[in-house]
Amino acid sequence: MTSITDASVAVVHGTALERGGGVQVAEELARVFDAPLFFGLCTKAVEDRISADIEHHRLFQGMVSRFVREKPFLRNLYQMGKFQHVPQLHDFDVIIQSDNGTSWYVPPEEQVLIRYVHSPPGPLYHRFPEVGYSKVTQLSAFISRILRQPYTQFPDVQVANSETTKRRMEKYFNISTEVVYPPVNTGNYTPNEREDFYFTLSRLTEAKSVDDIVKTFTNHHPEKQLIVGGSGPQEEYLRSISGPNVEIRGWLSEEEKSGLMGSCAAMILNSGNESFGIVPIEAFASGAPVIALDQGHTRYQIRDGWNGILYSKGRLSDAIDRFEEDGVAATPSEIELFAERFSVDKFHDDFREILRRVLESNDSCSSWKEDGEPV
Repeated sequence: MTSITDASVAVVHGTALERGGGVQVAEELARVFDAPLFFGLCTKAVEDRISADIEHHRLFQGMVSRFVREKPFLRNLYQMGKFQHVPQLHDFDVIIQSDNGTSWYVPPEEQVLIRYVHSPPGPLYHRFPEVGYSKVTQLSAFISRILRQPYTQFPDVQVANSETTKRRMEKYFNISTEVVYPPVNTGNYTPNEREDFYFTLSRLTEAKSVDDIVKTFTNHHPEKQLIVGGSGPQEEYLRSISGPNVEIRGWLSEEEKSGLMGSCAAMILNSGNESFGIVPIEAFASGAPVIALDQGHTRYQIRDGWNGILYSKGRLSDAIDRFEEDGVAATPSEIELFAERFSVDKFHDDFREILRRVLESNDSCSSWKEDGEPV
């Protein structure tokens, strides 16, 4: 039987335009098996920030890749063509995929393929009722679903990052998955004395709805301080709409991030479609309560009134008032303890167990009788 220690493993991540949660998860997957990490489309800024202990490579380079990587429609078409046949990956015993862009890959017959699913493509499935109004969108989504469906059957096992993603996989693809929560370096965060400011951290894109947080503090809570961390295409726009009580810090180092999480009055998150959400767990590990939109998987991470506050869309101001008046029931120490179920060690153990089972199953399927007849 091929053992975990004998198997050659590679981790593949499709698109890395910023070093967000998906890239960090891919890095940790590489650490689990001391494996090289391959990116399809990647910026130099991301490559420069990959941890020094991880061997990493960019699969697709050149003018065309640089042109399409910032354009979602063209990027999807490009990846559909390029990822089907990637000779650099063919000689590995095991490939672990870490985002949807890689799902077009066709593995050699004997290669083990494990897909870690952060979420099915939202605009094609769970977000389609929100975005599928135009005939062009409907047609392109319909074609994309037809083209994508056969590729969902290639992995030996599919692993969801949360119960929310597991439910989506079962609903839209009729695929059963098991759940392994993304790794959070909970030991990097420590509760400090809480201070009188609020903190939000995310990629500064339209989908994260950070602008609504900034507007709420600027227009409705000018007496309260908000610090915004993260980078992205909306950074300058957010600066332009911020009042004097809002500070846009941009990209933060791990030390800066943990310091702010450890001392803020509360974290605020306004994204409605998180399939897991690493930032809330980092906040909990820092002893910070989280005020978040009552959507996506975040609603299952927060016990309303205990370790955070949940609010309906458009009601963030009311949630802040509620938090100011009542706070939360859990102490910072209790909130910190809650985060331990999402540790890096558990992530390593769970993925090693999954690969061990897959290798055992494949070995059993390829066993032969002494006379050369298949079992």
